[in-house]
Amino acid sequence: MSDTTVELLRLSLAISRVQQQTHMENIAGQHLNTQRGNTVDFGDVMEQLRAMNDAAKQRYISGLMLDWEASVARRTAIQPEALSLDNEVAKMNLVSGTYQRNVVLLNRKLALMQLVVNGGRR
Repeated sequence: MSDTTVELLRLSLAISRVQQQTHMENIAGQHLNTQRGNTVDFGDVMEQLRAMNDAAKQRYISGLMLDWEASVARRTAIQPEALSLDNEVAKMNLVSGTYQRNVVLLNRKLALMQLVVNGGRR
């Protein structure tokens, strides 16, 4: 049986990886003088998850992760505004911070689970 918190953190880490990759590709493509880069928006996923109970969340996340490439492709679009190197670097740093915070949360959750399994002994 899977834990909803762990599944949500796993999804959040996957989303952060995709966002980080997209910003890096936009920065790398800046030398090509492209006016627009790509953006990835998972806002619809977050809205749907808010309205679900734990079991539904786990099923929904499993479905997304089962065909992750298609899930990402459906949420990738060309940025509406012109590409700005400074904005891309700032966005990349924000995503990096989010990723790091989620890793810390996941490690804490796993440590608590291990503590429970070991009967309170480390």
